[in-house]
Amino acid sequence: MVSTRAIEPATDKAQAAFADRGIDLEPFLVHVNDGTTFLFPITDYASEITNIMQPAVDAVFSGKAEPESLDAANEQVNALFNG
Repeated sequence: MVSTRAIEPATDKAQAAFADRGIDLEPFLVHVNDGTTFLFPITDYASEITNIMQPAVDAVFSGKAEPESLDAANEQVNALFNG
């Protein structure tokens, strides 16, 4: 398994330094320690895609739009790449 920590010894040193100050980093490291982190997808137009898809998905999840409304958002995203 590939480590999800950039520089593992540095993470350990930082955690110890914060512990010396009485700050528990466990809530911030639980996913690292459990191996449940994931890499964010790398793509061109990432911020534009987020600006298109986030409100579209939110509208579907909140019941303000039908799932089929995502087709229009998908077309907008595809248009970014087809310029």
